[in-house]
Amino acid sequence: MTRDIAEKLVNALLVATGELNDNLFLVRQQFSEAMYQEYKKRTGQIMADIYLDLIKPIVKEYPDLDPGSGRSSDAPPRETGS
Repeated sequence: MTRDIAEKLVNALLVATGELNDNLFLVRQQFSEAMYQEYKKRTGQIMADIYLDLIKPIVKEYPDLDPGSGRSSDAPPRETGS
């Protein structure tokens, strides 16, 4: 995989996990507390799977693309839903 493709994939996956995280705010307002907690748990599992199964193998080849490395990203800014 080229670095360009790796960077595009990581950025897209980070946007996807950001959207999942943002959805928690919507769900919290609409679901009961029990349903929200279940949704939150499942969302966390999905986000962990995205990191462990999709991002981590890319980062192994391109360590500077690690989201926790403090790199500057070309990923578009996400709206906060305010």
